[in-house]
Amino acid sequence: MAFLGGSRNSDLVIDLTLTVTLQDGETFTVRPKLSTFVKFERQYKTSVTTAFASDNVSLEHLTWVAWEQARRDGVAVPPFETFVEKLDDIDPAVEQVPLAATA
Repeated sequence: MAFLGGSRNSDLVIDLTLTVTLQDGETFTVRPKLSTFVKFERQYKTSVTTAFASDNVSLEHLTWVAWEQARRDGVAVPPFETFVEKLDDIDPAVEQVPLAATA
């Protein structure tokens, strides 16, 4: 996960890709959009920067963001509690940052 400055007014955007695997073997990947993060803040009454900026990110938070973005993307997902029961794995992509060349 990376926090990136946005293109306008120094908006904060999170670069996050989540790969979801369900118990039946179905796998899909989502990339949450700003609107999903706003809805997250309303749902959990906490800022995204607080929820995702630590080393102790909540599994429920990751799962909810993946579930909500999947719904928004048109993936047929059950209600949240059922989704949690069917979840096998959720894998946040690790950002690869190339080393700067030294001269």
